[in-house]
Amino acid sequence: MNIKRRELPKMFALLLVFAAVPFALVGCVDIPTLINYISLTVGIILTVATPFLPPGASVIAGLVKAGLADLSATITEYNADTNPADKATLLAKIDTILTDAIANFQQLIATILPGAGAFVTLIENLAEDVLSAIAGIRSQFANPPAVITALEIKATKKSITPRKYKKPTDYRDVVNRHLVAAGRPELALH
Repeated sequence: MNIKRRELPKMFALLLVFAAVPFALVGCVDIPTLINYISLTVGIILTVATPFLPPGASVIAGLVKAGLADLSATITEYNADTNPADKATLLAKIDTILTDAIANFQQLIATILPGAGAFVTLIENLAEDVLSAIAGIRSQFANPPAVITALEIKATKKSITPRKYKKPTDYRDVVNRHLVAAGRPELALH
């Protein structure tokens, strides 16, 4: 293959574009900080639901929080790694962690909601915020895996729209609006 001197800048530009494709997971958001906010939101749900928590709910909550911590660490490892084979393995690991976190979170919400009384709407809104943010993270893969399509709440399905946040504070603001609307501004994320 003969490359002329004038074609070299074009080839270099194409190389840069294709080299950036594996880094699509990073996107334009600080994902580890967003995951931290998601974890704090799970904590708020537990705080609101503490009087209604059935036995075993705290164990499920621990699984969700541990999954989010693993997710943050794995994404940090993915961003630091330069070996394409390692990146592929880490992407598969991230997908597995996300799948488990989603399943555990949905189980947690299903466990909490039957006794949540007046806080059902707040918990539903916060659960939707968490799942839409996770779906947004998931949709940033070069080849995104299946995305969450619904949150099951009391035998009804609420569709989940993946949300990509430009800044973690955008997610924080959405959660805080729900908390203020529900009369619980003292639980706001900072």
